[in-house]
Amino acid sequence: MWSNLLNKARKRVLENEHLNDDQKQYCFWCLFSQWQISQVLTYKEPELPESLSECKFDRRQLDNFLRRTIRKCKGAIPVNRRKRSFLIDAQQYSYRDTEEGTFIEISTMDFRKRISIPVKDKNHLKGSLRVVVDFDNSSAVINSLIMAKKKTRKKKNDRS
Repeated sequence: MWSNLLNKARKRVLENEHLNDDQKQYCFWCLFSQWQISQVLTYKEPELPESLSECKFDRRQLDNFLRRTIRKCKGAIPVNRRKRSFLIDAQQYSYRDTEEGTFIEISTMDFRKRISIPVKDKNHLKGSLRVVVDFDNSSAVINSLIMAKKKTRKKKNDRS
């Protein structure tokens, strides 16, 4: 994704008629690696190599140009406006077992009011849950967060 973004920015720099050769060289140098462009995007000045130190240009103006170009090339962040899922903490739900089956009771915005939803399995999940609502089938899927243990890698020289 970043490589595509940097390629689009390079193309815009190349097509810009208002930049001279020294300015284009600085822009291409900044777009060469992610470290250099990250320095520019975070308003820091990367150290110039010797080949660019003797060139005369306004760095502030070019850094602003690069930030503006990156912002235009990036485009809009994709957002789904349809509300299909929500998170609930452990304190916001409880399970209730009855003769009719197992229900999960989710708290609402009204004081001491809960919504009872029938659950197909008998498992009682713990921790935070994500509830995904499927409006087409009039159903909901409840996902649980699983905490995985971190594995430690053995060093190459360690043969134990």
